[in-house]
Amino acid sequence: MTNMTKDYVMDTLFDNGTPLIYDMKNEFKSQFHITKKDTNIEKFEKYCKYNNSYKDGDEYFLKIDCDACQLAVFVYNKAYDFLKDIERPFKQYKKGKDIYRVFVYKYQLPFNRNKQEFYRGDTMTSFKTIFNHYSKNFKNNIAIEAQIEILAKNYHTIGNMIPVPRGFNASRASNPQVNNGENALWDFWDLTMIKINEYLKNINDDSPLKELLNYNQQAVGVCKIWLQNFNNDWNRFVEENYLKSFVDGNNNVCLFWENHSFKNYDLPKEDNKFLDFITSLNIRIEKRNYEVLQGLRIKIKNL
Repeated sequence: MTNMTKDYVMDTLFDNGTPLIYDMKNEFKSQFHITKKDTNIEKFEKYCKYNNSYKDGDEYFLKIDCDACQLAVFVYNKAYDFLKDIERPFKQYKKGKDIYRVFVYKYQLPFNRNKQEFYRGDTMTSFKTIFNHYSKNFKNNIAIEAQIEILAKNYHTIGNMIPVPRGFNASRASNPQVNNGENALWDFWDLTMIKINEYLKNINDDSPLKELLNYNQQAVGVCKIWLQNFNNDWNRFVEENYLKSFVDGNNNVCLFWENHSFKNYDLPKEDNKFLDFITSLNIRIEKRNYEVLQGLRIKIKNL
């Protein structure tokens, strides 16, 4: 759709005012050839198949990121206080030698155009890495399969999406020194929060952000600007980004599994531990989905 209206948002994301767990892949049913019979996993596979078919040339600009779709960016714009004064999102683009090439389905928010500061959506925790681990190790576990089916949907809900500065997502997704950068080994939101917390405890030390963003100095710079929107205050960062479901009662980060860290990044290999992880992740995403949309519902009343 080209015009994002208040009525469309309310009808899509709410049921009589109650927040829904809405899969943003549904915004592209025709592109992905989604049917009512598709499972969530099948919808995810169709999403991957569609994007994998657009690698080069003009078709590249038809690629879809659900976390940067028009509906998701509308939510960021209205639900997040630091973005609320931005008039409207506009389409992402890629600068070439002579022209700007515009992405058809990807949007961003211009925070400060003069300083080239833009905010885009990011899926907080990678599903593909988790799905591949499940497919390799737990395909015959019915309980795990059920939670993977739920996570295939939750992955592209607003509860697993967050507005971040341009360059943040790509830099944290993989380390080019490990596995040729193919796997998003650190693309888990508990690790992201741990490094942001470490930095906010001592903003004169950039080393936590450097580790988080794979020593991309430009990404570190825009990340620091982003965190200034919350006065470099950890509690405010958690509150204003709807992250209560990812911390404990003392605002300490909840690890996704025991001893999870940048050095200990392998997903659990035991059935019960992997099941505990994905079950709790689904709960956290769904709780946050509710919180973000409750915040949106309150703020959208004034539109």
